[in-house]
Amino acid sequence: MQLLYRLLLIKISFWLPVLAKVFPVLRTFADGRKNTIAYLTKHRQRNKPLIWMHVSSYGEWQQGQPVWKKLHQKYPNHQFALSFFSASGYELVAPTMDHQNDLVCYIPLDGLGRSRQFLQALQPKVALFVKYDIWPMMMQALKEQGIKSLLFSAVFRSQQPYFRNYGGLFRQALSKLSHIEVQDQASWELLTSIGMTQVSVSGDTRYDRVKEMSLNLKNVDFVDLLAQGRQVVVLGSAWKEDMHLWKMAMEDTSTDCLWVVAPHKIDANHLDELLAGVPQPVLKYSAWSAQGYPTPEENPVLVIDNFGLLGSLYQKSTVAYIGGGLKTGLHNTLEAAVYGVPLLIGPEYKKFREAQSLVDLGGAWVISTPAQAHQALKTLLNQPETRAKMGITNAGLVEKHLGATEKIVHRLETLCTLAAN
Repeated sequence: MQLLYRLLLIKISFWLPVLAKVFPVLRTFADGRKNTIAYLTKHRQRNKPLIWMHVSSYGEWQQGQPVWKKLHQKYPNHQFALSFFSASGYELVAPTMDHQNDLVCYIPLDGLGRSRQFLQALQPKVALFVKYDIWPMMMQALKEQGIKSLLFSAVFRSQQPYFRNYGGLFRQALSKLSHIEVQDQASWELLTSIGMTQVSVSGDTRYDRVKEMSLNLKNVDFVDLLAQGRQVVVLGSAWKEDMHLWKMAMEDTSTDCLWVVAPHKIDANHLDELLAGVPQPVLKYSAWSAQGYPTPEENPVLVIDNFGLLGSLYQKSTVAYIGGGLKTGLHNTLEAAVYGVPLLIGPEYKKFREAQSLVDLGGAWVISTPAQAHQALKTLLNQPETRAKMGITNAGLVEKHLGATEKIVHRLETLCTLAAN
């Protein structure tokens, strides 16, 4: 299996530059990795020990942030490096980082030689991996060089290659990790069933993340200017199919509420497609804020056409719908649940443990059709007792699962010595 994997990597390495000339996504993937070693060689502060965290994309970065921040607080004399697999995550996060002490780069395409070269340039004291994205050759290189490694906030399912007959190479990669911190008992049982012993249950750092965000809110009082005392419905991380789901409810003029739509993508083409069927006038946040928030003549749908506000907007919602659950993959339900808000989601949620818990406890209702969405919204807007019960359930779930960050940092400190001063 390892031989086949290495042959596949050789083919990918050969064809990637060729295909990158044709496909923009692959061009970004290839170009982003061209100067990684030179960048690390130039900016690596050799007088400081380095802690390396790897994430696949933006969602995993959000999951890793509580640990990243805690380690910065505890070990200010260390340098830190954050690597991404995907361009979308890198391009969102890199401009926001403190580049005086933090390195931000792409992880190389897997391969033993490339991994050894990357680690030689980086020289990490320890390597942290968030949720998944464990590459066999990188794991081997870490093991060779005696670098401790920790995978945290991981979730495993029986359908994954690790638990299949053909998954020997991937099981070997897991076995080379110094320790694995999983989110739940089911994941622990799966790993121990294939002989993994370096496994603990610590929970999901996203609970810590959303709690921290709820205590450091951005100012979104502009919602009150439009709501004028009306109830507020937030459609978070919305896609085209989500907007179609809500069209019937938005056309119901008897539903007197403020609609706030936060699209998952905010480029012009996507926005035009997303908003094509909206029956009310549309007010884009960027233009409205630039004008100083003047009072509109009509009751518009407020469209949040920038990033960074959604997590705070949920606090203003009477009811929140979390997008992605119809087709693309459900987005973060915990960002809204932390405020004690009743949730509505699409049917594609069962891969998300926290969403499954919210549904099982009654804090989130599942809707699949425009008629169901319309009826669920009318029920919730007209039944404050139901909203309150769902909200208490959701906020309680978040509170119950806090604390994963401390457990993970403690585990890291047992794996290797980190000097605080």
